[in-house]
Amino acid sequence: MKSLTPSFSSQLFDFLTFNFFRAQPEKLENNQIENSFYTLSNSENIKKGENNVLYNEGLIELLEKQHKMLFKFYGKISVDVKDGLAGNKISFKLAQKNLNNFLQLLRQHVVIENLRLYGFLKKNDPESDVEKLQIEMRNIQRAVFKFAEGYNSVGINKNNALDFLEKWEGQPGETMEAKLTQQECIGSILTERVSLEEEGLYATNTQIGLERTGT
Repeated sequence: MKSLTPSFSSQLFDFLTFNFFRAQPEKLENNQIENSFYTLSNSENIKKGENNVLYNEGLIELLEKQHKMLFKFYGKISVDVKDGLAGNKISFKLAQKNLNNFLQLLRQHVVIENLRLYGFLKKNDPESDVEKLQIEMRNIQRAVFKFAEGYNSVGINKNNALDFLEKWEGQPGETMEAKLTQQECIGSILTERVSLEEEGLYATNTQIGLERTGT
């Protein structure tokens, strides 16, 4: 299996899909938030295959659930910030809380991937370009962390909310400038990461695991 990288057309979800996540955030119930912070043991379902390959059947399901929850946090943060700009002061506090939750979940997500996903792929598919793809993933996550941690530190308020939204989801509209900000915003970067992982890394991990364990 030589390449894990999807074609350019599949590296980003259709922008309408991204707009769906942005425009229709689901209400975040407490149990949803708590359940999104799975420990690694929650996903453990280890199968042993040829050459002592250990394949975790529950890993990809866990990571995909975390992707969905990250997008829920993302959409809720957008709505909260806009509500704050409309005069609902408590919404900025809610946005800050959800941004902190977003960061905590993303950190955990990255740790689990580094420990289990990349290690498994490097060991069992050494001829693939997983090393190169891991570097691309690190560059993407670095941009997201830098932005989110910056605002998590200083706080979101009426003075910086517009700037936050422009970088978080891009300017609204169909102008060239607006489309450029939409392509470069955090939401687009996050969508690119998810697409690369689910269409490339996760599918390859599952394929190798099933082949090596005979399931």
